[in-house]
Amino acid sequence: MNVFAYPGLSNAGRIRVDTKAVIKYELIKNLYLNFSAYLNYDSNPPRPTSKSDYGASSSVGWSF
Repeated sequence: MNVFAYPGLSNAGRIRVDTKAVIKYELIKNLYLNFSAYLNYDSNPPRPTSKSDYGASSSVGWSF
């Protein structure tokens, strides 16, 4: 899991946080199944929108 926090330099009190979690599962030799999820948060977005955004994805990969 990765977590990054960015304090606002021009807007005092504003903070942005980005998180990402990834799970990699090997099905058979060199064939992988990946799951990932993310969350982005902004305490004071520039427009009147939602303060958070999130999503998830999955993929299948082959390494050689």
